[in-house]
This record gives sequence, structure tokens and C-alpha cells, in this order.
Amino acid sequence: MEERVLFVDDEQNVLSSIKRMLFDETYEQYFASSGEEALDLLRENPVSVIISDMRMPVMDGVTFLEKSRETVPDAIRIILSGQAELVSVMQAINRGGIWRFISKPWNDDDLKCTIRNALDLYSVQQERMRLLKELELKNSELQTLNQELERRVEQRTRLIEAQKQLLQQMIDGMDLPAFANMSCSIIADLLESDQVSLLHSVGAQSIIHKKCAPTEPQKEALVQAILSGKESNSDNYLVLPISYSNATLGAVGIHYTTGDRYDKTRDILTSMLPVIALVLGQFKMITDAPGMMNDLDDLIDKL
Repeated sequence: MEERVLFVDDEQNVLSSIKRMLFDETYEQYFASSGEEALDLLRENPVSVIISDMRMPVMDGVTFLEKSRETVPDAIRIILSGQAELVSVMQAINRGGIWRFISKPWNDDDLKCTIRNALDLYSVQQERMRLLKELELKNSELQTLNQELERRVEQRTRLIEAQKQLLQQMIDGMDLPAFANMSCSIIADLLESDQVSLLHSVGAQSIIHKKCAPTEPQKEALVQAILSGKESNSDNYLVLPISYSNATLGAVGIHYTTGDRYDKTRDILTSMLPVIALVLGQFKMITDAPGMMNDLDDLIDKL
């Protein structure tokens, strides 16, 4: 952080004396002979410390320091003047936000020490403000993380409830069309979409949809997913195959609205598919059971 000090006094000999006194100091020094000149200088060169005379023509020190707060509100302000009346001091403190009042003539060592202390105070205050802003940022980030965590917990809870609901329907003996419709309905609710389709190959092949029937290209994508066992994603239409025991029993397709919803859509579908695959697998076993019994009877007859 650059250290900058501004000295304001209408007497040139005072400014010259200060320059000579501080020639070996490392901080930047600026000098102005009036309040107007000092305000112009501050607009181009924000400073850490302002040291101003009390009595100056046109604009006195109190007025200047008060106006300077608009440009450099955090600067440390010091009055250096031979005017030591109590009223003037109180005005400077109340209106100009004065930190110290030093009377003329000053002691060089005391003035140097006061300036150094003022610069250190400014640095501490700026660091405190920086840390407060950083803390606010961290708190904001933490709040965002908490909100995201709550959202994920809520989403996970909804997924678990949806999975339990589908499994319960299997236990309760729901028929295949009703189960397929419910699967589409639950996925649609989870993803806030009315374009969910399920194509299965258990028994008579059929397409189940919630509200919006799939287009011909979408139907073709569902069929290809069953044939290839691979997922596809085209024109914001995601299709995932439903696999069970090394067999592809169907496919689920959903149209999502924006590109940033792809990950969420895929995650939810991926979470729901094992349950759907398990239930479809049970339906397939039931569907295939009569044929298996006939084959067994034929085998017994041959024996």
C-alpha cells in the first residue's frame, strides 16, 4: 500500500519548512497552498494522511477537511495551526473528523512521530476493512454452499422417496402400463418437465408418455438406445437405456430446456433407472414364465 501525505497551508514558508524537515522520509509528500488546490490534488492523488492549517483565506481548514471527506473518507486528518481556541478545535473534530491537533510551532520529532503513527493507523484501518470485506465474502460463499447443500439434500430425499414409491408399486402388484406411466410421471415431477417417454420391450412393445408425445426422431432415438444399449443426446433430448441382467429392457427419454440442465437431468435419470430396471426385470420374468413352463413340459415329454 502506497503511503501518501498531503500538507495544506497558505504560508509558503511553512510548507518549505515541512519539506526540509521531511526530506529523508520515504512516503510520498504533496503540498497545497489553499483548500481549493488541495481538493483538486486529492481527486487525482488519494492520500493516507492530510495535515492542514486551521486558518486559511477563502476556505478555512475545517471547511477543507470536511469537504475532503467526500473524496478520501478514510484518510487520517490532522490540524496543524497556531489557532488553539477551544471552539475552533471542536469544530475541526466534529465537522472535519480530526484525529490530532498539533499547535505551531511544532516539534520536528513529535510531528514526524505523529505522521508515522497516522500512516500506521491508516494501514491498520485499511487492513481491517479488507478483512471485513473478505469475511463478508466468505460468509456469502458459505451461505451459498449451505443453500446448495440444502438443495442437494432435498433433491436426494425426493429421489429416495420416488424410488421407494416405485418399489412399493411393484410390491402392490401394479400392472406394467400403470408402472410405466407412474415412472414417467415421477421423473417429470423431479425434473419439472412434461416431455418424458419410456419405451420398453417387455411383452408388447409400447411407448408411454406423460403429457407430450415424443416426436418421430425422439421415438427413433429411444429405439436405437434399446438396440445399441447406449445413451444419446441430441437437440436437448437425452435418452438412457434401461439395462437389467445384461439385457436392455427399454429406454427413457426426456427433453430438457437449457444446456446447463443436462448434468442435473442425467444425474436424476441415472439414479432412477436401477429401480425402473429392477421392476421391468420382474415383469419380464413374469411375462416369460409361461413360455418357460411350456419349454419345460416339452422337455419332459421328450424324456
